[in-house]
Amino acid sequence: MKTFFDELGIQYEEHEDGLLYPILKLPQEEEPRYSKYGQLRLQFLLEHKVELLNDLIVHGKLNAHLNQVEDSCKELYDVLFERMKQYFDTSEELKAKDCMRWFHTVYNIHAHVDEFVIKELVYE
Repeated sequence: MKTFFDELGIQYEEHEDGLLYPILKLPQEEEPRYSKYGQLRLQFLLEHKVELLNDLIVHGKLNAHLNQVEDSCKELYDVLFERMKQYFDTSEELKAKDCMRWFHTVYNIHAHVDEFVIKELVYE
């Protein structure tokens, strides 16, 4: 006998209680390779964008999304960090002449660029 589930292409199994339970499988996901920015994005989705998070999970695209956010953040970070290092003249000459000034400048650049990247790409 053909059932409604058969017409939809959904497989099911009968349990001890006599009821039919559909066999549900999520689509195959991409391997996760994200780190800091991907984890921050995941936390943001959990707290503020639950509908988007559920949609990504159901369609098997969560890891792909988090990997893409991670890649975009790293790429933007690298570009901005290098440009700001040039703008604030953090050359090897400065490093040799005034190591502490060089360190504080590079650290401040890192902090500002990191904050900007997180604000623009992770929390959008």
